[in-house]
Amino acid sequence: MSWNPKQYHKFQSERSAPFHDLLKLVEIRPQLKVVDLGCGTGELTRILTDTLPNSDVTGLDSSLQMLDAARAAPHATPNLRFEQEIYPH
Repeated sequence: MSWNPKQYHKFQSERSAPFHDLLKLVEIRPQLKVVDLGCGTGELTRILTDTLPNSDVTGLDSSLQMLDAARAAPHATPNLRFEQEIYPH
């Protein structure tokens, strides 16, 4: 399945609301190992990285188009990386 990052962003507020609700439930601690499954274009993954001090965060997505957008955006930090992962159906 092909994903279009521009179409994905049209519904950014709807997609991000559950993320922010869940993030409020996370116990903020340093040096966590975190995986964001289905990271899309990476904006929320970067927020997660900024919220969790000194944590190692990996954004995974099956779409190369989404990962290209995530990698091209200014999301990169030493403790944040984006990788492709093909999920089984």
